[in-house]
Amino acid sequence: MELRLVPFEDLSPDIASCLAQALEQHGYRIRVSPVQNLPGRAFNPRRGQYAADPLLNRLGRLEGERVLGVTGVDLYRYVCRFVYGLADLPGRRALISHYRLGQAGDILYQRLLKLALHELGHCHGLEHCPENTCVMCFSASLEALDHSGRDYCPTCRARLPAEHRDASEAIA
Repeated sequence: MELRLVPFEDLSPDIASCLAQALEQHGYRIRVSPVQNLPGRAFNPRRGQYAADPLLNRLGRLEGERVLGVTGVDLYRYVCRFVYGLADLPGRRALISHYRLGQAGDILYQRLLKLALHELGHCHGLEHCPENTCVMCFSASLEALDHSGRDYCPTCRARLPAEHRDASEAIA
């Protein structure tokens, strides 16, 4: 399945490259888009954050079976203090931010991959999983994210499209 990886203007090219390589191991054919501007209307000066929905909406204008936007800005949605990411359930658009994931290095990349797989799982129709070792387990904190698995549990994996299920099994 093709995945269009969409870096927003604040994203380091190194982060986009590492994430693209990791997602290829999960069965995605990656096509990196040109850098997108952050929509100015998304910024809420009172909160000092960006509303996630306008960024997600911008992704809907781009072609691709699946579209994953990646940013480094602090995101929020409605009354939530912040969100790590957001996706259509099911659908084709997903958005993640590394703003609250900590410093660069292996832990950042592991967290970012988990978020990407989680939000893309929503695009594939997966809901939150009660299994705390599954990447689809809801993570409201970095501690929860760190304790979640790096892949889908057998139940969630069985609900993925074949090419991702097979790639996931090869990694597990």
